[in-house]
Amino acid sequence: MAMEFTSSQFSIDEEEAKKFACLYDSIPIHIEEFPNNPFIKVRCVSGILVQGLINRILVSQHSYEKLICATGINIDFHKPVFTSTQMYLKVRYSQQLNSRKNAFRRVSECHLISAVDKLLLVTYKVNHLIKV
Repeated sequence: MAMEFTSSQFSIDEEEAKKFACLYDSIPIHIEEFPNNPFIKVRCVSGILVQGLINRILVSQHSYEKLICATGINIDFHKPVFTSTQMYLKVRYSQQLNSRKNAFRRVSECHLISAVDKLLLVTYKVNHLIKV
């Protein structure tokens, strides 16, 4: 059975993003306001933080109740994510119960999209969920 949902719009707080980067992903493009980088001219959000925010949206959904772990995760960054960007997450997934192993095989395809210009920022895919 395939299901879809779209999150409400959100942005990432600039101070939260910088603090996170200082602690866990301290490369110049995440720390410095204007990094000396030929491709990224202003500070962008850490990919680790972006993945965590996507996960927070996913686990708030009913189908993630009693989740033990997720495996087979793939993330592709198509464009940098900036704190000033209004964005939303569009998710499509299918799910099947493997009763012998008490596990769900689930494919979740998530697209993080800029709300302003509809550009695809991030593709995030989860292949398996283990649930009780």
